[in-house]
Amino acid sequence: MTSKILNIAFLSDTRVDEPRNPNGTASSDLFLNLFESLLPPQTIINPTKFNVVKSRLPSDEELSSLDALIISGGFEDDAYSDHPWVFALGEFILRVSKEFPKIKIVGICFGMQLIGKVFGGDAGKNPAGLECGTVTMDLTELGKELLGSDLGDASNVNRMILRELHWDMVTAIPPAFQLLASSDLTPVQSMVRFYKEGSQEDLKLEDRVHIIGFQGHLDCSPLHHRES
Repeated sequence: MTSKILNIAFLSDTRVDEPRNPNGTASSDLFLNLFESLLPPQTIINPTKFNVVKSRLPSDEELSSLDALIISGGFEDDAYSDHPWVFALGEFILRVSKEFPKIKIVGICFGMQLIGKVFGGDAGKNPAGLECGTVTMDLTELGKELLGSDLGDASNVNRMILRELHWDMVTAIPPAFQLLASSDLTPVQSMVRFYKEGSQEDLKLEDRVHIIGFQGHLDCSPLHHRES
């Protein structure tokens, strides 16, 4: 069987070269472990890493061969701040979505908040305050269909459990995006934008995803947050 190669760029938004969990594992490696567990056999991930705080972004030549971008969570600046690197990253994401539409975009925590902001929604402080720890969230009907089999709680298909640490959130979902999950403290826990209707109708639902965001940290414990 011929192997399929997926080229994925990991955009890190910290001033260190790469964020690591308490065990010393790099965030990008945790994401890769998660994706490898979800992808079909014979799929090989080819990762590249960019520190966007240091203005390191993929070139057009690199973008031409990419399959996906992952914008990580971080604690440097708010997604709604006016810091130059945040603005540059937001403009970059918008341009990639228009000029390189085959690239799927995944936003985690800060990444989803920035997506919410730049695509016409909004992001800001969560009036409920800090949401920290293992969070149970309700999946919408679309969320059950799209996420339930892979990321849903094994004991209850109506919900998803992720680890979280955030004060900010998406306060308004952008046009053309749809809600996938919410929690008691954070109404927008996950959202998705599909490719335009008519261009992807023959594909499976997951293959129609263009942009998806999660407030929770998939990289903290890939699939270990599912209850048995």
